[in-house]
Amino acid sequence: LLRRAPGRVGREVTLLLAEFIMDGGTAARVDWARAHGMKTAAILYDLIPIDYPHLCGPDVCAAAPAYLEALSRVDSIIAISAYSLGRFDDYLRRRGLSLPPARAAAWLPGQFGATARVRTPAPEPALRAISILCVSTIEPRKNHRALLQAYRQARRALPALDLRLVLIGNSYNGAEALADEVRAAIAQDATPICSRSVTDNCMQREGHAVAMHRAPAKHHVASKH
Repeated sequence: LLRRAPGRVGREVTLLLAEFIMDGGTAARVDWARAHGMKTAAILYDLIPIDYPHLCGPDVCAAAPAYLEALSRVDSIIAISAYSLGRFDDYLRRRGLSLPPARAAAWLPGQFGATARVRTPAPEPALRAISILCVSTIEPRKNHRALLQAYRQARRALPALDLRLVLIGNSYNGAEALADEVRAAIAQDATPICSRSVTDNCMQREGHAVAMHRAPAKHHVASKH
């Protein structure tokens, strides 16, 4: 199909592995791409299943070594942080695996759908709610317990502030107890809002309203907007 596509002649095609693949077929995908004359690239998020296995489900931990070994064979690695890239390089070296020829970190690569990137702050009204946004699956490594605890402490310490916590993300297989904790917290305090999935327009609206974006992973750096 790719070879028959209009304008295919003279164009380079890259197979991009954009997510963690758990079916054990990552190496086969890389082999298939090379057999069809394609380049290969992968987005690397973290090595939390290796470094902190207690924060991940057993299926994720079991799949991680084969997945990372397969990533050693791609042409380009795009890591979401310099720390993740360093851990990846160290992991491969310790196991005698080759490093991909092109490796780089791309800070905050995600965007809201196909909308243009916001480059200037929007005018702020004199008074508004302080909105805290967390977008991630509800699982132990995303540290929702600490976030909810900090939010409750802030509400008690600063009752005059109009605080609003928005959680967007699906539940996670094996973390049903944590999802129950989130629901219980919302039942006790009506100000947090939790949505399993939202449209691009809703995500964009929440992103524009946010006062603080809470970086989801427990071992990533938070950022304020």
